[in-house]
Amino acid sequence: MIKFISTQKLKLITALLVYTGGLVSAQQAVTVLPDITTYITTPVVEQRQVITKEEIEKLHADSISDILTAEGISIKANGGYGMQSSVYIRGFSGKNIKIYLDGIEMNSAQNGSFDITSIDPDSIEKIEIVRSAFTEDTAEDGAVGGSIYITTVKNSKKHQIGIKTEGKSYFNKDQPVDTGTTAINYTGKLGKAATIKVNGKAVYAQNKYSYTSSVDDSQNTMSNNKVIDGTAAASYTTFFGNGNNLTVSDSFFKGNKDTPGSEIYPSVGNQKDLNNVLSAKIIMPSIQNKWYTSLTTAWLSNNQTYTDSSSNSEHKLNTFSANGKAAYYNNDILIPSLGFSFSENNLDSTDCGTNSRFTGFLKGSVTYRPLKTFSIIIPVSTAFCKSSDKFTTAIVPKLGIKLDLSTIKILLDGYRLYNFPTMNDLYYSDNYYLMYGDTNLEPEDGWGGEITADINNRYVPCSISLFSNYYFNKIAWIYNDSTWATTAENIGSVFYAGGTIRAKTYPCSFLTLSVEYDYLFSRILEDGKSFSEEKEMAYTPEHTLFITADISVKKVSFVTTLNIVGSRYTDDGNTTKLDPYALVNVAAEMHSCSWVTPYIKIGNLLNQSYEQTHYYPMPGLSATLGAKFKIEWK
Repeated sequence: MIKFISTQKLKLITALLVYTGGLVSAQQAVTVLPDITTYITTPVVEQRQVITKEEIEKLHADSISDILTAEGISIKANGGYGMQSSVYIRGFSGKNIKIYLDGIEMNSAQNGSFDITSIDPDSIEKIEIVRSAFTEDTAEDGAVGGSIYITTVKNSKKHQIGIKTEGKSYFNKDQPVDTGTTAINYTGKLGKAATIKVNGKAVYAQNKYSYTSSVDDSQNTMSNNKVIDGTAAASYTTFFGNGNNLTVSDSFFKGNKDTPGSEIYPSVGNQKDLNNVLSAKIIMPSIQNKWYTSLTTAWLSNNQTYTDSSSNSEHKLNTFSANGKAAYYNNDILIPSLGFSFSENNLDSTDCGTNSRFTGFLKGSVTYRPLKTFSIIIPVSTAFCKSSDKFTTAIVPKLGIKLDLSTIKILLDGYRLYNFPTMNDLYYSDNYYLMYGDTNLEPEDGWGGEITADINNRYVPCSISLFSNYYFNKIAWIYNDSTWATTAENIGSVFYAGGTIRAKTYPCSFLTLSVEYDYLFSRILEDGKSFSEEKEMAYTPEHTLFITADISVKKVSFVTTLNIVGSRYTDDGNTTKLDPYALVNVAAEMHSCSWVTPYIKIGNLLNQSYEQTHYYPMPGLSATLGAKFKIEWK
């Protein structure tokens, strides 16, 4: 995305030159293809954590889950590679955490989640994390708990081919090489004003790892857990004057996974996924050197089939979405912008029937900068949803204030929390497992705020954030002892409060040390009771600590991550707690020459027995050997 710089008057960066069909006169500059970096404009008030391509490559991650975990994001997984996993930010997960891929919302309208294993980590240019419901961008609707923006690798003006191959072992004598991965990508210039990018990845994982049972402490080997999946993607970008460009892309994912069930309900199942995302985006960054405009349209097809000994379900979800933005940059004092986003969702499901849902947001934002050190931004959106012949609408206001001094930057955000029910919440019906949605559910609602201080200390720059969210009409699936049924209900109010301390320092020339500590207090509230008498939200640990050490010595670099996750309840009734755990991962790579990078990764170095989801044991010690090859030419 184009970034803007404030001088005496806010100006658009003028490095993007007009393509003239190859005819260049003496007064005209030679056509230069601009780099595609990120679709997100530079934030004014929003607190955003950025994970760069260089940091991602050093981790040699199996999936985006590994990347997010290394950067302080909690994950709740149901086992090894390919198994269901959820992202947790400040106690929120699923539909409350929006995930965007190149500007397209990927969350399923059916269940609110997104399978982040379906994206190849090597195809990512940048990941940006927002840890609150405050979002500035008018083209996106944001989320209650936070947003994760994923930008794929930029198209190169040189021809590049990259190949990756690796094998993983869990030191199982019967299966010495458990997982094999191969990936290939190509990008380059196509003609004078166009670029193309193609990539693909295939994974075969037996997931036969040893674990200690949480039921009887016996030593077991995971079985019936094989995963075979693959991704493929292609994009074409053409530039047609003054930086205006059009990108058309298509991405495909196919997965076949055996699901072993939990330790106490070990029903063996099989899940097949077939997903496709076709999109087109046009950006016009400099209309009369005053307007920035963009428009993105996408069609998402998600097909899933699940089979076990007692059931056979099929879900087909088709989503058409569009979002657009127009921002006026006539001066650096007052910047207005308008935007919209909407999605039409059509579901044909064994468990939910045939239903549709339409959601949308009309958004406006004003940024006011009376001083270089002081900014105010006011985003307001109108949210609407039509489902079950019921039309719901709400005004969602937000306010952000920034004070930017020489040694400290203070951000103050306030926002309304608002989220519509998913299609599962509304329509799910399963007579075998006695699980039922409710078409009369109310949208989740609430208010929240955050204050952040970014301290620019020359030795240890750090960021300190404190937040609080009061959330009512919270939707949860509740088990009823009298009916033996689990139903979707508005359970009442939930209160969240906590803080984050994040710091990055460079103790010496070859070491970068990053530390993050998160504290979270959560309570499900009922009238007339105090915080001490109420229940904690499930899977919300009070304390988490994340430490990353990046060491580069001559031609070798090491990245060590330590994740310490405190105890947390497995249900909203607070009947069972999971033990805390400490997870250590180490990745090392050698830069022997420019075209090949061999690497080794040790997962769960301490061979810790732990669970992120109750009765779903996670993998123990593992070792991965691999190499990346890169060839580049003009």
